[in-house]
Amino acid sequence: MFNNALKRPSLKSNLQSRYGNTPSIIHSIYFFNIHKETIFQIYDDTGCDLLSTKPDTIRDIYERYNHRNP
Repeated sequence: MFNNALKRPSLKSNLQSRYGNTPSIIHSIYFFNIHKETIFQIYDDTGCDLLSTKPDTIRDIYERYNHRNP
């Protein structure tokens, strides 16, 4: 799901702005999935926010990746 999103030029540009690479944009980018009622935002190259109105929607992702948080 998210691997394909990371290939999009808008996300790559957003991440490159931190290092002064081009192309770059400085604005925040949010992805809304109205069917799953989720919001996804990469804030930099170190992490992202994933929000949901229903905890079960993102529970698998949380259980798979939460151990990576300090």
